[in-house]
Order: sequence, then C-alpha cells, then structure tokens
Amino acid sequence: MKNQELILYKESGLIECDAPLTVLQEKLYNGLLYHARKTMFYRGEEYWQENPGSNYSNDVSYDHIKNKFEISLNELARISNNKTINSSEAQARIVELMSIKAEYNILQKDKNNEWTSFVLIPEVSVVGGRVFYSLPPWYFEKLKLWKIKGSPAPFAKVNMKVQSLFNSRYALRLYQVLLDFYGSPYGIPTIDLAELRRILGITIKKFKRFIDFKKNCLKQALDEINSNPLINFNVDFVVVRSGRTPTGIKFKIKNKKDDDVNSVHVTDNNTFNQKAKENQEVIEKWTPTEELKELAEKFIAAHPNLSKEKINEIKDRYLKNNINI
Repeated sequence: MKNQELILYKESGLIECDAPLTVLQEKLYNGLLYHARKTMFYRGEEYWQENPGSNYSNDVSYDHIKNKFEISLNELARISNNKTINSSEAQARIVELMSIKAEYNILQKDKNNEWTSFVLIPEVSVVGGRVFYSLPPWYFEKLKLWKIKGSPAPFAKVNMKVQSLFNSRYALRLYQVLLDFYGSPYGIPTIDLAELRRILGITIKKFKRFIDFKKNCLKQALDEINSNPLINFNVDFVVVRSGRTPTGIKFKIKNKKDDDVNSVHVTDNNTFNQKAKENQEVIEKWTPTEELKELAEKFIAAHPNLSKEKINEIKDRYLKNNINI
C-alpha cells in the first residue's frame, strides 16, 4: 500500500473557494477530504485491514452512514506526505480549520451550485493521537449523491504526492485551479484579478500594488509549479488590461513534452552535451536509491536545459519531504 498512488477527487467548487489556508493546512485538509471519501467509497478487505474496529459495512445503507470520520495523526501525515510534521503542530492546524469560513465555487464552474458559504470542518476533536471530524452537512450529502449516481459536479484529480512538494500556499492553490482546467478543450478562461486573489487567499491589505502581486505571488507560484518534477505541464500567463489597469489573468498551459521539443532547438550541441555531462555527475552524487536515480535520469532527460543549481534545488525538496517513489 505504501507505493500506491493516492488521488483526491476534489470538486471544482471546493478548489475555487476563498479559504485563507496555510500550505500545511491545505495539505492536511486535502488529507481529511481524501480519507472521508475513501471511508465512504472504498470496498474490499484492504479497508478493514487499514481500519480495524471500524463500523463501516458493505451491507449498510448509505442513508445510515453518519457524517463521522476518524483517522490517526500518523496516517493523516502519511496521506498528506507530511512526514516531518509533529503531532502537536498538526493538531493545532487541524483545530484551526473549524474557524475558517469559505465561499464555494467562486469561478462558477459547478453550474449546479450557485453559492454556498461554509466552515471547512464544522466539528473536530483530537484524542489519543486520533482525529475525529465531520464534513459540512451539504458537502457530505453531495458525496453520498456522488456514490449513488456518479459525480454531480466537475472535479480534478489531485495527486497527494505532487502536493507534498509545494512550499508555498499560493503555488499549491494555483496548481489545483490549473489542474482543474488542464485538458479542457476550452482552455482556461480569463480569471478576474479580484477573484484570483480571493482563491489564492490573499487579503485586501496584502500585495495592494499589482506589481507586488505579480512578482511576489504569481511569478513565484508559477516557478514552483513549473519546477515540480511530478507535474507534466508548464504554465505561463498574460495580463489582461482595461486601458492600463490590470483586470485579469489569462493562464496558458503547455505539455512539458511539447516544451522540451522546442527547447532542444534553441540549444547548440556543445552546450547541450556539456549540460548532459554535468547533469549526469549530479545524478551520481545525490541519488541514494536506484529508484530515485531512475526518476532523476528521466526528469533530466526531459529537461536538458536545467542548470545544476536548479537540479540540486529539486533534489533538496525531494529528500526533505522523504517521498516514497
């Protein structure tokens, strides 16, 4: 089970909410959502092995399943890929979720849900290293409907291992928004600047000047997204203006493979060969396992123009997060 890919099916409206979460809170919240969905949806012997003593039954009608979930702090850390977090910090951040209000579906991608204001986690307690929590009642009913009739709303597949590499809350939140539109034949609509700030959890007092928002939030978030080795697309943006006033952002997503083809053409052979030699030396120095070495070789082959400094930066983030490949 350790090497199993953990995917959170997260509704578009929940991605496009304005909860001002820290990066750790976002990761833990996604972990709680993942566990709740798994508890309701998963069937099979592995569920019983992982949840001894659970009163969940394949034969129980979903009308009788209560909006009550339980998970250990250690398991939540594993799901969220936060292996270095201590229990007291995790407990504090989880309890804070009870006081955070949000508005659902800011970009109106979920056409069946015009507007909802809610508390992220209406009830939570931590006893003996275990978290007991419930979901907002309206969202719990939405999950029940999903189980019975299929998805009632658009959603994105958030890879929990990918989210573990993010250090910035702006980058993690923006990644989920972009992922939600990735692959859409209609592309990403222009996002109103005020709505984008809300989705990223930026208060009115922060980054008042657009130049500060662009430099310290938007560009840094995109740099982190584009350098994440587990994400298969690159992102750029265009500022939409009304006269000289910035009013929105138009994001452009491009498959990394397409970018790689173009990048090779602008690199002369001598430079390319030198980079390849340097990068191979980097691989030999920092890959502690054969699995990690194989991943590094694939990543560098796909990104021939990366500098040694950038590769080492990505390496440090891998080892810091202690990711199971």
